[in-house]
Amino acid sequence: MSEQIEPKTESKPVEPDAEASAVQDQPAAAKKPPGDPVRRWTFIILGVSAVLLAWHLVADRITPYSTQARINALVVPIASEVSGTVTEVLVDNNEFVEKGQPLFQ
Repeated sequence: MSEQIEPKTESKPVEPDAEASAVQDQPAAAKKPPGDPVRRWTFIILGVSAVLLAWHLVADRITPYSTQARINALVVPIASEVSGTVTEVLVDNNEFVEKGQPLFQ
């Protein structure tokens, strides 16, 4: 039959303060998971991206720009009923006119 021999271990007296501090340190370590800095930087990057997207959308509404330098605008062609030279323009730019009002002579 084989006998199991238990190793002798020296037990050191444990001070109550050391044991209490070890128990207190354990929850503090459990509060911060190892991925905490990565999570924080992820939220920072997402926040900055959201702010930049909002700024881009607002700025594009206020001052739109294009790399092709094209503008969409409504153009109303005016065709005269008689041929001749224009001697006087009776309206200003962006002025509202009524039907039948003379525009030029």
